[in-house]
Formats: sequence, structure tokens, C-alpha cells
Amino acid sequence: MKLLEQYQEWKERYNKYIILCKCGNFYDVFDQDTKILAYLMDYKINEYNGIKKLGFPAISLSKVLKQLEGEHLNYLIFEKVGDYYRVTVKKRFMNNQYENYIERLVNYDYLNAEWEEVCRRLKRLLLDPHFPDVLVRIKELL
Repeated sequence: MKLLEQYQEWKERYNKYIILCKCGNFYDVFDQDTKILAYLMDYKINEYNGIKKLGFPAISLSKVLKQLEGEHLNYLIFEKVGDYYRVTVKKRFMNNQYENYIERLVNYDYLNAEWEEVCRRLKRLLLDPHFPDVLVRIKELL
């Protein structure tokens, strides 16, 4: 079974956990879990064939886990043992914050996209003689 198929199977069973998959000297996360790690750790999300993926070096694992635990986020670590992946670490919090993060990050994505559109529009106005007045009004709003 391929890693992504295995991941989807795990996610159905552990849908409120961040699932970290050890692949060689890296750990990978997929789909919604990428948003949480990108937000917390400032890692970059990549997309391959419509699938969101985020990877980080194994040497950074303790830093990532410390952050997840500090935020009360459940997580599982899967590692390849022989021909199969299996759970090697499982951390569960009674006050798991996974759903709260997913909800907030959906809103964050929307606001971030809106902000980028505002910035694009403002850049087009840079040469407009009224632009300094626009900036003054924006500063007043802040």
C-alpha cells in the first residue's frame, strides 16, 4: 500500500490527530495537517497532483513535537517497519485543539487571500497622485 493511501486510512481512524509519517530522514504531513504545521512552524506547504504536503527534516522533530504539545494538539507518528507503516508514537490530550485550529485556519486562509488582493490593488495605485491620501486614510483605520 502506498504511503498516501495508508495516510488516508489512518486519517479516517484518527481524524483529530496530526499524522506525521517518517520517510527516510524526513517527516511528512498531508492535507489539513499541513496548514497547522505551516502556521505553527512557518514551514512551506507544497502541492503535488492536488495533494498538499509539508515535509521537515527528522532533526527538527523534537522542536515540532514540543510545539504541538504546547498547543495541546494530538499527534501520531508512523514509521516504516519492514514493508509496513505502524504507529511508533501516539500523544493524546483531553483538551485537544485540533478542530479549533482547523476552524481558525480556514478563516485565516480566506483573510490571507483577501489581504493579498488588497496588496495587489494598492500596488497598482502607487503612481496615482491620490495614493498618499489613501495611505493616510488606511493609517487612520489602523
